Amino acid sequence: MSPTLLVVEDDLGMAENIRDVLRRAGYEVPEPVASGAAALEAVARLRPALVLMDLVLDGLPDGIDTAQQLRERYGTRVVYLTGLDDTRTLERAKLTAPLGYLTKPFDARALRATVEMALHNVSLESALAAREQWFATTLQSIGDAVLTTDGDDLVTFMNRAAEAIVGVRAGDAIGKNVDEVVRMVDGLSTPVRRSTPRGRPALLPREARLMKVGHSAGGADGAAPGAVEIEGSIAPIALEAGNAFGTVMVFRDVGERRQLERRLGMTERLAAIGTMASGMQHEINNPLASVLANVQFALDSLRESQNLPSSDQFDELVRALEDASEGAERIRRTVEDLRHFTRSADSADAPIELTTALEDAMRMAAHTLRHHATVRRQYGKAPSVRAEEGQLARVFMNLLLTAARATGDGGAAQHTIVLITRTDREGRAVAEVIDDGPGIPPALLHRIFDPFFTTAPEHAAMGLALAVCHSIVTSLGGEIDVESVLGKGTTFRVSLPPAQVEEVVTGVRAALPPATEPPMSATTTTLRRPRILVIDDEIAIGNAIRRILSKENDVTLESDARAALQRLGTETYDIVFCDLMMPHMSGMDFFEELSKRAPDLAGRVVFVTGGALSPRSEEFLRATANVCLAKPFSQATLTSVIRKMVG
Repeated sequence: MSPTLLVVEDDLGMAENIRDVLRRAGYEVPEPVASGAAALEAVARLRPALVLMDLVLDGLPDGIDTAQQLRERYGTRVVYLTGLDDTRTLERAKLTAPLGYLTKPFDARALRATVEMALHNVSLESALAAREQWFATTLQSIGDAVLTTDGDDLVTFMNRAAEAIVGVRAGDAIGKNVDEVVRMVDGLSTPVRRSTPRGRPALLPREARLMKVGHSAGGADGAAPGAVEIEGSIAPIALEAGNAFGTVMVFRDVGERRQLERRLGMTERLAAIGTMASGMQHEINNPLASVLANVQFALDSLRESQNLPSSDQFDELVRALEDASEGAERIRRTVEDLRHFTRSADSADAPIELTTALEDAMRMAAHTLRHHATVRRQYGKAPSVRAEEGQLARVFMNLLLTAARATGDGGAAQHTIVLITRTDREGRAVAEVIDDGPGIPPALLHRIFDPFFTTAPEHAAMGLALAVCHSIVTSLGGEIDVESVLGKGTTFRVSLPPAQVEEVVTGVRAALPPATEPPMSATTTTLRRPRILVIDDEIAIGNAIRRILSKENDVTLESDARAALQRLGTETYDIVFCDLMMPHMSGMDFFEELSKRAPDLAGRVVFVTGGALSPRSEEFLRATANVCLAKPFSQATLTSVIRKMVG
């Protein structure tokens, strides 16, 4: 079907000549019209592919105004026919974006060529518009939110998913700065250009949250009721290499998924604790029995002896108390392992060595492992990684328990679990847990990390273990994969990015503050003993600290922080050990008051805590730079802290 062309010309003779030329060229050309109003009516009725129109018409609107209305109302394009050549008219005509400009007089050949080129451009524009519509429809149909900006960070597009998450209509957002539309929580920066180093796409941080437009930033409890947890990426829209024309942000609401992951993590921890119950009972009751028996033996011997014990009796008493001390240390390690295991996944992370996490996991799973296989370590050099101190221990404990079950019950001497650490080609830290069990069928490997999936129905409660391992590892920016050969065994491999700061702090939370007094000379070192004040409402703990420190230090005890403040007004001390939770005045309140009275001494306060922290105390410990020690602690730990702080 031939295209329909409309001629708008007030010179009837010329109009008929143009119509005749176009009809001979094969186009459909209805009767010409002579005014702008008639042209608007004819286009509404005929919908021609192209309009050829004189710039000067009878009445109003003229040709230029008519062309503008035709494009705005119907998308119809024009070719101008004119005898005018003044600059002002030409500039005004250009604003309507005509597809051609024929200056009278013109011949038939020029007319046909101009029309053909104009129709070709109309066809290209129609195809481009259809393609743009197709892309826009596609972006509107996908489930992820899509938002684009121009080079000035002004929003240029939002799909329906983005409208739902952000809480604003696209029509109200387009043209605004992206920071006004996508309001990130916790001070994160929205503009993509600042978040894509060297023009590369970048993932949003795991903690990324945005505030819905119209919601307040916080509630009465400090939460953010309008905050949406999101994940996604941000990337430049590059027309040329290294030349970013704009940016695109693709993200999704992961609040429900994250909540499920947290619930799964808690369920997994509870299930794992239940599995560990028999082992924990064994690990606690055996050393506790040793402690009670040996201490009772020592007490009975001392009570029955009327005189100083003989050398043999003294040696036997020392050995009994040494055995009691060793048993107590086993209990301390067991409780510490359990404390690490049950810590919240939201706890602060820090650089940690893979071997440290593997050894923690080994202790937690020791009772189960000893009945299934022998563990062989092949620790190679690997960078430290950044993680919460209990996260990796949970991952490796689950992998160890999975490997142990794969070897079956009994026959521990015939089976081996190998632990390997190394660095891969990309510089990542890699840990491998390898068993020599029956292996996993290839058809099941792709489901091994699915929640509640397990190859051992009798252990259905552990169907979350590997799913949570996968969740933790990926949240740390790493990968976990599995390789298995039937009849030979299975390898679980954890790969994690290296920590940016290659240092692992152990024993204390922060660098020890230097003593403010001048360093002592070699002569005064032998004469002056450090003066230490211990504040603890548990008299037995204060006495214990005094006994182990009195050999090298002058130790003073106070059970009330208020009395300690009065003492510090008249006496000087090198270090103050202060319990964090006390009934009359807490360690936090004591520290706040001491900071006002003696700020130099406040920097030399060492906090001690037995756990069961309140939200306030947890926040206090995160904010303070002072050293904090967890009870129970060893003599070596206390001595090390004192020596570092007093030189």
